[in-house]
Amino acid sequence: MNIINDTDLLRDYESAKLVRYDSYGPDSENTYAFDELGEKSVGGLPLVSNHVGGKLYTTFTQDTHVLVLGATRSGKTTGYILPTIFLKAHQKRKDSMLITDPKGELYAKSANMLEEQGYKVVLVNFRDYKHSEFWNPLTQIFRKYRRAAECADRVRVVKTADNEYSYEFDGRNYPTQTALHIAMARAKKELIADISLEIEALALNLVPTMNTRDPYWEDSARQLFTAFIWAMLEDSDLSVNNRKRISEDTFSFRTILDALATFRPAGVDCDNGYFSKRPHTSKAYVLAKEPILNNAPNTRQCIISSLNAKLMFMRPAVAKAITCTNTFDMKELFSSDKPVAVFLIYRDEVKTSYKLIQMFVTAAYNTLIEIANERDELSLPKPFYFILDEFGNLPQIPDFENTISACGSRNIWFVLVIQSYAQLDRVYGNDVSAIIADNMNMRMFIGSNNALTKKKFSDECGVRTIVSPFSALNGSGVKMERYEKDTVPVVPVSRLSMLEPGECIITRSGAREVLWSKIERYYLCPEFSSEKVSASDYVTDVYPFDDKYVYRISASDCD
Repeated sequence: MNIINDTDLLRDYESAKLVRYDSYGPDSENTYAFDELGEKSVGGLPLVSNHVGGKLYTTFTQDTHVLVLGATRSGKTTGYILPTIFLKAHQKRKDSMLITDPKGELYAKSANMLEEQGYKVVLVNFRDYKHSEFWNPLTQIFRKYRRAAECADRVRVVKTADNEYSYEFDGRNYPTQTALHIAMARAKKELIADISLEIEALALNLVPTMNTRDPYWEDSARQLFTAFIWAMLEDSDLSVNNRKRISEDTFSFRTILDALATFRPAGVDCDNGYFSKRPHTSKAYVLAKEPILNNAPNTRQCIISSLNAKLMFMRPAVAKAITCTNTFDMKELFSSDKPVAVFLIYRDEVKTSYKLIQMFVTAAYNTLIEIANERDELSLPKPFYFILDEFGNLPQIPDFENTISACGSRNIWFVLVIQSYAQLDRVYGNDVSAIIADNMNMRMFIGSNNALTKKKFSDECGVRTIVSPFSALNGSGVKMERYEKDTVPVVPVSRLSMLEPGECIITRSGAREVLWSKIERYYLCPEFSSEKVSASDYVTDVYPFDDKYVYRISASDCD
């Protein structure tokens, strides 16, 4: 403990301070009554939200990434997620949202309200395919490939004012066939390059190298998966006369699994001719040559088993059904005429469900980044929010620490809800999870049972200086007066265990104050009343087990 003189009291020591929510009133900056949200140009997320004089007033932050720490049954759903959905939906700006909803509770309580507020509500229900939109993660690759293969179909002959003829292709005019052919070749090359990158990213996501000490098996399985994708693309070409043609309806994981099931560990036709009877110039053949065609039976079988294990999440009937076709296009996430709210319902008790959710989220933000990059300002004109409940249960999203940084500059924002810092560390490792947390400019503590999480959050809140008078007698009996300086946590660990329902502690980048906030629970706000709906009322016209979605493979197909 330091001994200081009274003149030192004027110095600015550690001075983080704790501010209570009741210091925010109706006249505070960025504070609005609920009934005026639709009339004001307000955006962002709730910082404080409680009733004053019988009216619900909410103070909003600017658009930002948010990390919510809340243990199971701590009230994070009713205490932050549902209020956030209702408040954002009633704002005049009406931001689009993608919301993970493990139990279907968020959809049931807010879908009707969202529709009343002008939203297009989309349900992807991995609990029950009969009441869900359908999404095939491979369709975008197929469509880009067909666009590259069918460049000539987009050429239009145009008669000029001089009664001459020119050629229009992808919105541009070319005076000669030579110029046209150069443009078509360039467009095709760019599309194929994009497709290659998408396939590589998908393969790395589905078949990551987890065993760095012996990566051969996973690396080979990933190469085999890539070979399957290119094989299906090749089979979509009209020029392939000796096979059944792959269509958009059969370009799916189901076809890969069905083809894989016909493979045998030994024999000349160990792959049932699926790769071996292709031209040796085929990209699929070249990719499959090392892991399958030229390997010993035992090695080949181990590689096939490794790929089968990685694709296990696609074997349940609901996964095969929902990914068989598309009734929802990712580009619908951003529509200029209507805001969109997408709910992802899944079985949180079944681990295989998490991979599909991770894939959907990854595809969604990649699509939004593409849309943003096509604009002159490289940013979406309106914010898009990912509200990801139980984010710590999802499998690792590749390169997410860089993605979350890139998304902010493109007006794409994340609200990540986790149970503890330990949960994030388990999925991403200490270094990467620290980078992800560093990108979250607002952090909210609702409750945690993890001692290390409480200690870390307490440290993040900072310390404040306390100065106490000190007096004593020296050896000569002369009285000495001094002041002692010490630092104490602004929010002690013990205090984090004593939050009342609705209370939370918030830290924000660039703010010297720590906010002891209150966001009234959803069920205590009559403003949030809305008729509940059931997911069973959501119906689409797709029968996913129709034969048109099945690509049957036999030896004769490969001759």
